Amino acid sequence: MPASTILDTTRSHNGIRPQFSPVSAGDRGDDSFDLNIPVGHGFLACNLEVTDGNYRQGARFDALPALGSTGTQRLRVHWYFDGGLGRSFIDYHVTAASLPLAELVPAHKVRGFLPSSSGLHFVNSFKRVTVMLRVGQVLVPMRGANGGACGGMAFATRDFFEAGFLVPGDTTTPESGALYDLIMTRLGDSFHLPNGPLRYAELMNPGLKDADAKRKPFKRGRGSILREAWAQLRADIDADRLSAVGLVLVRSRNPLQLANNHQVLAYGYTAVSDREGQIYLYDPNFPNDDRVVIDFRVEDDGTVSRLVSPYATLVGFFRNDYSLRTPQRPTLGSTPRIRLKHGTRSIVGSTAGLGRSDAPSPPESIYTVERTASGELRSGEWVNLRASNQRYVVAEDRGGGVVRADRAAPFQWERFVVDKGGANLGVAISGGDLVTLRTDGDRYLALRGFDVRADASAPVEAAAQFTVDFV
Repeated sequence: MPASTILDTTRSHNGIRPQFSPVSAGDRGDDSFDLNIPVGHGFLACNLEVTDGNYRQGARFDALPALGSTGTQRLRVHWYFDGGLGRSFIDYHVTAASLPLAELVPAHKVRGFLPSSSGLHFVNSFKRVTVMLRVGQVLVPMRGANGGACGGMAFATRDFFEAGFLVPGDTTTPESGALYDLIMTRLGDSFHLPNGPLRYAELMNPGLKDADAKRKPFKRGRGSILREAWAQLRADIDADRLSAVGLVLVRSRNPLQLANNHQVLAYGYTAVSDREGQIYLYDPNFPNDDRVVIDFRVEDDGTVSRLVSPYATLVGFFRNDYSLRTPQRPTLGSTPRIRLKHGTRSIVGSTAGLGRSDAPSPPESIYTVERTASGELRSGEWVNLRASNQRYVVAEDRGGGVVRADRAAPFQWERFVVDKGGANLGVAISGGDLVTLRTDGDRYLALRGFDVRADASAPVEAAAQFTVDFV
């Protein structure tokens, strides 16, 4: 479905100058526009073009909705004209567009990762943080932008994903225990003491210009820092790696302000050029949200002309270093037993492969769903499937070929997202529901003749739809 135009309008502003006045004070102002985004759509982009004008004039966006924003959103344009004899004026044309929410996805992403299924499911808001950062002689408590431990949550999420483990099912921010301890340890790791804070301090510097310095002492500007980070993030994601990102939210030389910055994970991107695009994030402040995005543009002269995110004070971002610390495997929650069927035929599991059986309810068609959450099985969860032979179902090499039940332990290739499809994320799965099973490599299990293969590219394919019955 193509993008829908939600705003297409021209504005004009005029000023009359005295005929013989050599200088004018200039006129400037702000125009606001309401964007009424259709139901089921999200904000995509907008464009601003000065179509006519006399004397020094221009216009820019001062407030933009975040990518994917819904409902009624506000757009603000700042305009100005100045100088010259006679009449000064400016005409500008602004357009904005939305796109169906299902199509607001990154063009490139890490296979298998989505914040809603792979990220920690609780918000970054801890009652106590037990890690302190020494900056010179000053001790700074490590707290994220919302009073939390964002770096620890981002690093722990990446640890679980890279280790191939199911993410813990906790929906309440922990106050103690193994997960809490891991997050606090990783919070300290994420700052890479003693030199890590210098990455934040560089962008926090109130004197930092957008453009590189042209005279001694030569110093790179904010635009160059963002373009370097943009190239590094794209390289990580193209290599199928999550990328740790530091977000700088304040301008200050005060080391105590380091604690007011933030850390996230980049899992996808859409590139317009090497100086413009969108970065899709797992953000600990927005659990289960797959559309947290930084939208930015750097001009040829280094000017940062667009930097939009959920944080109005965002100054810039950089790629943070990361190394794996293998976590403790999360404790299992409830483990329902299910049968999978395709139509009226059962799907049986063996070391030779999963396949179709014409028997009504053979014992080999029962699978134990291992999961870290408690309560009802819900759409969007990562799960392991243990077959009746007590071996785990595996999509070899993250999908593409025959699916077998022959693994003694579950890791990356043995995890699947069980999904009811559509807008059913988090909805309980009931007996008789149609579900899909997505591999870590973003392929779907599908019945091909008598064999189950992990080779479907879309969940709407009929062969990828299975009925689930609880035993």
